[in-house]
Amino acid sequence: MSTESVRILYIGGYGRSGSTLLAQLLGQVHGFHSVGEMWNIWQKCFAENQLCGCGKPFRECPFWCEVVDEAFGGFEQLELTAIIRLAKLMRSPQYLLPIVYPRLRTAAQSNNIRAYLTYVNRLYCAIKSKSGGQVIVDSSKGPRYAMLMSEISEIDLRVVHLVRDSRGVVYSWQKKAHQTGGILEDRVHGSRKSS
Repeated sequence: MSTESVRILYIGGYGRSGSTLLAQLLGQVHGFHSVGEMWNIWQKCFAENQLCGCGKPFRECPFWCEVVDEAFGGFEQLELTAIIRLAKLMRSPQYLLPIVYPRLRTAAQSNNIRAYLTYVNRLYCAIKSKSGGQVIVDSSKGPRYAMLMSEISEIDLRVVHLVRDSRGVVYSWQKKAHQTGGILEDRVHGSRKSS
């Protein structure tokens, strides 16, 4: 893996704000590679094997297979139970303040956060390597995940705060999400390789 920093363009905002559309548009720009919502990847993709943006189950997507091989030596080598436990801790209420204010962390919390970020960093480095992209577009939206990523020294994090007119958000929430070819459109976790 390259020792260069991994540049990530993080789309922050609320649900139904248009983040999926923006991520997909940016993913078409030369040098950009959109990966969807990485905040959810461990549970929804690694554990539940949901569909990738290419239309195949996550564990059968050629791109993600290459990424996981480089990052962890393959799906079989991944300590998925431990990673999902850490990911759930990062989402839990007792970790909110320690993530925002690192001085409040206990030794156990610091160890858990460090372990979680090691897995995240390995994944992003492999994505950069296998996609050939100069910028990885992550549409996770939430501030907690962005704050965690900002602690990884190998990541050059840039944030776009996406704001949608509140009337459009209300209208969007009133509609049911589309299914196209089995892929829930606002939960796409993969994309094509950068050309």
